[in-house]
Amino acid sequence: MASDYIARHITQIDSGTCRKTNCWAAVGAYLVDSGTRGKKRPTPMEFRAAAGRLKGCPPGGLGDIILGCKRFGVKATLLLDVPRTQMRRRLSSNKSNKVYAIPFDWEVWPDEKKCAGDYDGYHSDAIIPGINKKKLIRSMDPLCTRIRWVKRSDIIDAAIEYNNEHYGQRRDTVDMVYVTVPKAR
Repeated sequence: MASDYIARHITQIDSGTCRKTNCWAAVGAYLVDSGTRGKKRPTPMEFRAAAGRLKGCPPGGLGDIILGCKRFGVKATLLLDVPRTQMRRRLSSNKSNKVYAIPFDWEVWPDEKKCAGDYDGYHSDAIIPGINKKKLIRSMDPLCTRIRWVKRSDIIDAAIEYNNEHYGQRRDTVDMVYVTVPKAR
């Protein structure tokens, strides 16, 4: 059964001096909120501190998200080399109780879904599985102020482009992290 809990949106915009490099920390905080059904709601800066990435506001990655989640008592699972067809299936499942952290190439993200100015770089979103009739999936983009619906194919294309741009990665696949939303008690 699909999760009956969808965490509130978390922005990176109010993260002080780290606001420009806090997408991964906002996504990690969102995963903690999701993985605890709202019992723990860290800010992006609290999540960054838990992941040990405060000094100098460095960017973070999937490993940092896993570490931060662990420090908040949430199990995060890394999936490597997920092919397009499996990613499509995972993100489209209306029965999924998982939330995914996925890095992507900002340039490939659809312009009409960008909530902040364009730049040439990488970004992370939390993706809540479940597809509607228009083939749209919910995306928690930390640059936005609310959860938005984005085309499944656009999410997958941007994630694959990110992966293909990194040396040593298996081409046309995606690495991602997920947490499981517990059942209501």
